[in-house]
Amino acid sequence: MKKLFVLLLLIFLTSTCWANPKDWFDAQADKIAHGLAGGVVAGLSYKHGADPAGQILNAAIVGGLKEGFDLTYAGKWDNWDWFATIVGGVLFVVL
Repeated sequence: MKKLFVLLLLIFLTSTCWANPKDWFDAQADKIAHGLAGGVVAGLSYKHGADPAGQILNAAIVGGLKEGFDLTYAGKWDNWDWFATIVGGVLFVVL
């Protein structure tokens, strides 16, 4: 089941960039960075003994803190960036 989920996720993510992958990657680089950061936070949480719910919670907290920083210093909060950070944490836990 996990392999099917990963396969469908990869197909979904790559199907939008078949026309011009560079343009797609440039537009989504920030979301990809947030997803990787969520995975790193979940990984560090795992290393320090957190359960799966705690790993995801830590990724959500760090994503929320980052968006709070962006709101304070850049004047904008992006829910999709926060969501991408959480998804990165979830993918780490699932995979």
